[in-house]
Amino acid sequence: MDKVRLKINGEEIEAEAGKTLLQVIRENNLDEIPTLCYSQELGPDPSCFLCVVEVKGKPNLVPSCATVVAPGMEVETKNERIVSARRMALELLISNHYADCVSPCTEGCPAGVDVQGYIALSAMGEYIRAVDLIREKNPLPAVCGRVCVRKCEVVCRRKEVDEAVSINAIKRFVTDIPGIYDNDPKCEASTGKTIAIVGAGPAGLTAAWFLAKKGHKPVIYESQPRSGGMLRYGIPAYRLPDKVIDAEVDYICRAGVEIRYNTKVGKDVKIDELMQKHDAVFIATGAWKARGMNIEGEDEVEGVVKGIEFLRGKRENQEPISGTVAVVGGGNTAIDVARTSLRLGADKVIILYRRTRAEMPADKMEIKDCLEEGVELMELVAPIGIVADKGKLSALKCIRMKLGEPDESGRRRPIPLEGSQFELPCQLAVSAIGQSPIIEGLAKLGKVEVSTKRWGTFEVNTDTMETNVKGLFAGGDAADDGPTVVIDAIRDGQRAAKAIHSYITGVPLKRPDFRVRKEFWAKPTRNELGDVKESPRHDVHLLDVEQRKRSFEEVATGFDYEDNEHECERCLSCGCVSYYECDLRRYAEEYDVDMEEFKGYVRKHKVDDRHPYIVYDPNKCILCTRCIRTCAKILPIPALGLVNRGFKTEVRPSMDAPLLETSCVSCGNCVDSCPTGALTVKYPFPGRAALHTEDVASHCGFCSLACPITVKKFGEKRYFIASSGIPGDYLCRYGRFGYELFVKKKRIVEPEIHESGSTKKVEMDLALQTITSRLKESVETYGADKVAVFVSPDLTNEELYLASKIAREGLQTNNIASLSLLSSAQESGILDEAFGFTGSTSDRQCIKDADLIICNNTSIESDHLVLGVDIIEAVKGGARLIVANSAIGTTDQMLSAVT
Repeated sequence: MDKVRLKINGEEIEAEAGKTLLQVIRENNLDEIPTLCYSQELGPDPSCFLCVVEVKGKPNLVPSCATVVAPGMEVETKNERIVSARRMALELLISNHYADCVSPCTEGCPAGVDVQGYIALSAMGEYIRAVDLIREKNPLPAVCGRVCVRKCEVVCRRKEVDEAVSINAIKRFVTDIPGIYDNDPKCEASTGKTIAIVGAGPAGLTAAWFLAKKGHKPVIYESQPRSGGMLRYGIPAYRLPDKVIDAEVDYICRAGVEIRYNTKVGKDVKIDELMQKHDAVFIATGAWKARGMNIEGEDEVEGVVKGIEFLRGKRENQEPISGTVAVVGGGNTAIDVARTSLRLGADKVIILYRRTRAEMPADKMEIKDCLEEGVELMELVAPIGIVADKGKLSALKCIRMKLGEPDESGRRRPIPLEGSQFELPCQLAVSAIGQSPIIEGLAKLGKVEVSTKRWGTFEVNTDTMETNVKGLFAGGDAADDGPTVVIDAIRDGQRAAKAIHSYITGVPLKRPDFRVRKEFWAKPTRNELGDVKESPRHDVHLLDVEQRKRSFEEVATGFDYEDNEHECERCLSCGCVSYYECDLRRYAEEYDVDMEEFKGYVRKHKVDDRHPYIVYDPNKCILCTRCIRTCAKILPIPALGLVNRGFKTEVRPSMDAPLLETSCVSCGNCVDSCPTGALTVKYPFPGRAALHTEDVASHCGFCSLACPITVKKFGEKRYFIASSGIPGDYLCRYGRFGYELFVKKKRIVEPEIHESGSTKKVEMDLALQTITSRLKESVETYGADKVAVFVSPDLTNEELYLASKIAREGLQTNNIASLSLLSSAQESGILDEAFGFTGSTSDRQCIKDADLIICNNTSIESDHLVLGVDIIEAVKGGARLIVANSAIGTTDQMLSAVT
């Protein structure tokens, strides 16, 4: 083989003549050259122009996949010009990539929980793994399954059809499954670093969890006698039982988290001491300071209390109350106070809100449940004074309101109506109009002031939760814009943990993943979703209204299996299932692509899922033609091609016919070739998402070729088959999709005996005894020489050996043969006389080297698709082909015509 010498990145290289620059660079591990259109077994067809390099003396950059090495060449593979060109190529591709890398619900979750992923796992029956997936972002899944405000459901695309998927109810269902706390958390080796965390609420617990997982030692300083913070003392037990909080906190502690109770930082221990003793400090105190109604006498008159104080007191001491309770406010705290008052015996409970029900910030389901239980709602009313009798509350002075122009929150501003004052008789008034954190003793380290905001919260970098003091972080209710919901606090704890890990180890923070969203161009419409039938939403089951009125028993009882199955089926699986394998996304991230650069008109297509095994999303196609070229390598007439011209060019079957109505043989090799997830496989079971799999290398058992395969497991009973991953290792339909026989069809998994026209399940020992006795009866009745054992050619060598042992040693007969003899009526060992042996010693290489190939009584396309690839290449290389069969297939005809 001729050699040429050239320089690549200043290094002198000797390469085989005829090879491309890309091949030589890869063989010598000189650089990682990006490419989307090139694949080793297909050869060059430059279209993506990502693999461009600079060759000295050439004015333009050249595609390394199609540029052949030449003597004296001087090549540079990466410089500012090359990187800029690659970035531009990627930005052009991305500008027309109308797709969702992840689902809108995952994007909508403040903590970034893989919603589509855990719904898919729940659909598959992999409940424990679903919970583990949630814990990768949120260590309080059972808590959130009960009290989350469901921001994921707000952006659920199913709402374009009917109603959002009951995402939170699915989370509740999987966390109610026994066994979710059985396995200990897996943590990295100890680093010896310690972090002080102030507060054992959701933000503090979350930060502690993720830091412990990284091998650090979090120590939480908690002022209360029990953990949970606002989860325990601010949310009533009928919504969030103590046992749920206890189980979650115990699991977090099993990761190595220490909690020191009854320790108030700023009083029992100074913040300066924590900064000196630990490697970092995270302040995650709750919003324990309630706002008043700002009316005269509210702090002096008996019977006027604040919401969080009321809830905290009644969580510890459920002393009955009576009379009329007026609750001022429209948030979740107001709803919780009202429903708690009802359960403690109040004769009447009235919520006063200065706007209308539509503007109430409380959870809509909680409002509905509250009103069902008998709480009254007075809209457009605000308190302006107190009426007291001998120092005790007797009534609230109120005024009616009307709605004016929107304020900074986007809600219409309430305006008092002159002359509309009235008195509302009541014996207890609870102010539930807001809270703020108590940061006294926490905002000063020596002479250094920690920066705060006008709301009395710490000023932080919201990406890292860092304060202005090195090593001090803050989150949850204590930081930025103040009191927040549980999932936002979890987000803060998660971000703080990442930043603290980076701070104490020196490892830079990982940049966020590059992601494309359809909303970048426009909000997707109903028409884009295809044929999705309406299906009613199932919500969690609740206790009967009368049963819950006077009880603190948990109101929501959860989902049944049927409810979970139904809601999982309603999920549209919007996110890309190839998220982790997508080369386009990976390169866009590597080259820091700016999506705004070429933003403009974008093509929008419906997803084509008409094929029983393959889904085609043309929105993700980048026209690399790898699928077309792969198909052409397997079939003489490829099922796919390029249609239309210019910007309207698409990969499609001719005349836009369904793929199944073309020459497609459902081998799925086009899926392996796709670098962007435009082509994906369907699973023969519910659930579809980008999930990490346990990969097991094996071999296909459907024929004697034993093609290498990869078994990609979601769980014990949920898996799919892919090729080996080696370019040119193809699979046929049976090798790739034949596994559906094992996971989709109902199989006999327990021994059954057929008697008197029916079957019954029996123990394995009895089944084996029955088989043995019946076989012996047959031998005794007819004689061993009259008994034959026929085995399937599909069996493995081990199974064939076992069948032989049963026949010869168990039944004392040598009559054992292949089932194929019954259909062919031929004698076994038909080649013995001609060749001296039955089996062939030839392997696949003989086809590549052959001058003449004879296919006798078989079809290349339907019987030997993978061998057919070698036959097609051999015929194209000049070999002659003779096909002798009763039915001639398309491949047989085409190749025979060539020869």
